Amino acid sequence: MREKILFYSQNQIEGISEALEKHNWKSGIVSQEDLKQKANLQYSIFNENPLDLSIDALKNNDVEYYIKNLDKKDYYRIAFSYPKKVMFLDIETTGLSKVYSYITMIGWYKNCEYKCWLHGNPVDKLIKDLNDVNIVVTFNGTLFDLPFIEGKYEVLHQVLKRKAHIDLRFFAKRHNYTGGQKKIEDELGFVRPDDLEGVDGKEAISLWYRFLKGDKPALDKLIHYNYNDIRGMIYLFNYIFFNKIYGKTFPAFGNPKEFLIRRYKENVYTEREANKAKKTVSKEVTFFKHKYLKESFKYKIAGIDLTGSEKKASGLAILKGNKVNTALIKSDDDIIKNLLDSKVELVSIDSPLSLPNGRTSVFDDDPKREEIGIMRACERILKRRGVNVYPALIPSMQRLTKRGIELAQKIRRIGIPVIESFPGAAQDILQIPRKKTDLFFLKQGLIDFGLKGRWEVEQISHDELDAITSALVGQFFACDYYEEIGDTSENYLILPSVNKKSERKKIIGLCGLISAGKTEAARYIEKQGYYYVRYSQIIAEYLAENKIGINRENLQRHGEMIFRDYGQYWLNKRLLKKIENKKHIVVDGIRHLEDITFLKELSFNNFKLVYIDTEFDSRKSRFLDSNEGNYDIISAHGSESEIEDLKCFADYIISNNKTKNDLYSEIDKCNLWLEEI
Repeated sequence: MREKILFYSQNQIEGISEALEKHNWKSGIVSQEDLKQKANLQYSIFNENPLDLSIDALKNNDVEYYIKNLDKKDYYRIAFSYPKKVMFLDIETTGLSKVYSYITMIGWYKNCEYKCWLHGNPVDKLIKDLNDVNIVVTFNGTLFDLPFIEGKYEVLHQVLKRKAHIDLRFFAKRHNYTGGQKKIEDELGFVRPDDLEGVDGKEAISLWYRFLKGDKPALDKLIHYNYNDIRGMIYLFNYIFFNKIYGKTFPAFGNPKEFLIRRYKENVYTEREANKAKKTVSKEVTFFKHKYLKESFKYKIAGIDLTGSEKKASGLAILKGNKVNTALIKSDDDIIKNLLDSKVELVSIDSPLSLPNGRTSVFDDDPKREEIGIMRACERILKRRGVNVYPALIPSMQRLTKRGIELAQKIRRIGIPVIESFPGAAQDILQIPRKKTDLFFLKQGLIDFGLKGRWEVEQISHDELDAITSALVGQFFACDYYEEIGDTSENYLILPSVNKKSERKKIIGLCGLISAGKTEAARYIEKQGYYYVRYSQIIAEYLAENKIGINRENLQRHGEMIFRDYGQYWLNKRLLKKIENKKHIVVDGIRHLEDITFLKELSFNNFKLVYIDTEFDSRKSRFLDSNEGNYDIISAHGSESEIEDLKCFADYIISNNKTKNDLYSEIDKCNLWLEEI
C-alpha cells in the first residue's frame, strides 16, 4: 500500500475536509495509517468506521471506492496509484458540429499500448479495453470528445459514463496552464515529431478525406497525429503532477511512476478495417448524389459569395443542371446585369439578409443594440449545433450584412426570388471539406458530388467555390430538399437536407387589374380546400390598428405609403404570420414583383402565379355594377401601376370575359389540383 499515493490521501474519508487533510500533513499525520494511530477521530456514531473502509479499499484494490469518495479534481491520486486502470483517449472528427460532423477515428492508450478504431467498424475492442479500466483521461473531453461519442455511439456512451474522467484541460488550468493542448505542450517543452510540423485539427480532417480518396499514407499520418496527441496528454499529465503537485500540494510520499510513452506498432489497424471505413462513409454518410436533385435541373440558379465592399470582387456561380460557370464581380450593378443576362430564376446569397428582430441598423449606434444584441435566431441555432458562424452584426460583418440586405432587395425588385445560404454549413452537411480545411478537397468534393464546368481544370478562387456551394443550396431548395432555420420575424437561413420535406406549402397567387375577377377566382379556389388570404386584408388590419377608416381609397393610399416607406417586404412579413401554419393557400391581390418573389421564397417549386386577363370594357362594367366609385381614377392609382408587368411572370394566364362558370372552367384547365388536400 505504501507505494501508492492513495495511502497518503485523506479527504476521501468521511469527516476529513481538504483543509483538515492539509493540516494533518503539516502536523506529521501523513498516511492513513498515521491517521489511525495518531488522530483523535470519533467514529463511534458510524456503523462502519470510514477510516477502516478507506484502508480496506486500498488493501483490496477497490478503485471504485476512491472514485466515489474523492473529489473529481483529486482523481489524479487514483491515476498515479493505479496506472494500469487508466486509459488516455482522443477522437478525430470531420468538424466541430456534433450534428453534421462524424467521428473518423478514436485512439486510446492503455498499459503502454496504443490502439485505434476507424469509423464504421465495431467498437468491441475499445469497449473491451474500457471495461478493464476505471479512469479515462482526455483533453477537453468534457466539452468535445465525450459529448461527440454520446451523440453518435450510445453503446460506447453507456460504458464511458460509468468511468471516472480526468479532463486535462481543466486539470492544467488549475495549475495556471491555459489554452489549447498544443499551446500548453509548447509551454512545457513537449516536442512533436518533425513530420507532424504544422499538422493540426484542420489538417487531420484533410488527411481523412485524402484517405477516403485512396491515399493510405494519409490514414497512417492521421493515426500518427492522433497518437502524438495522446503522447502530449501523457506528457502534460506527468509534467504537472511531478512538477506542480507531488512534493508541493501533495506530500512526496509513496513511489508514483510516470506514465510511460511507448511507440505503437505499425499494424494498429487492418486493411479490412480501412476498407470498412471507406464503404461505411460511402453508404451512410456521403450517399446523397446530385442526381437526386433532378427536379431542380430545369431552373437556372445563381450563387453569390458576397463581400462587404464593391471594391472587392464577389464570387458568382450560375448553375443549371450539373453545369456551372463562375466569375468574380465587384459591383452590385454588374451582379444584377449578369443575373438578368443569364436569365436566372433563383438567387442564393452567402450573406446575412436580415437584421436581428427589433434592430433597425447594422451599426452599433442602433438604439436597440444593447437590448437586442448582434445575433439572429438562425445563428443561435447553428451555434447550438456546433457550427462556427459569425453573428450578423459583429463589427467585421456589419457592412456585409448591409450590402446583402440591399442587394437582395434590388434582386427581388426585378422579380427574382432570393434565399440566404451559408456555404460552410452546407459543406458540413454534405460532408465536403470547407475552404479553411482544404481548398483542393472543397473543389474535389463539389466535383465528386456531380457538378461540372471549366472550373474543374482551371484555377478557381475560394470565393467562386463558395458561390458554387451557394448555388447548389439553391438546387436543394428548389426541389424541397432543405431545412429553413430561424423565425418568421427574420429571414430564414436555408440549409440543404438529405431528406425531402414532407410538409410543403402549395401556394396559388392571383393578380390582375381592378375588377378583372381575381377575388371570384380566389374564392373558387378556396372552395377546393385552400386557405384564402388577401393583401388588402393585411392593409385593412394596419388601418384598423391605426384607427383609420377602411375603404378602397384608404386601402390604396396606405398600401402605396407602406410600399414607399416600409417596403413591400414589411407587408409580406405580416402576410406570412397568417399563412405560416397553412399548407394550401390562395393569395388574392398580388400587385408587386416583391410579392411574387416573397411567395416563391416560401415555396419555390410549389408556387403558381395566375394572371386574370380581362378586357377593359368587362372590367369597367363590373366595377360600375359594384358602385365603388370612379373607375378611371381608382384604376390609375399608383398602387396599380405594376400589375400589367406581372403578366410575363405568370405560370397561367386566364381569360375572364364571359361567365363565372367559364372562369371556373378555365381555372380547372390549369390543373392546379395535382395534390390531394
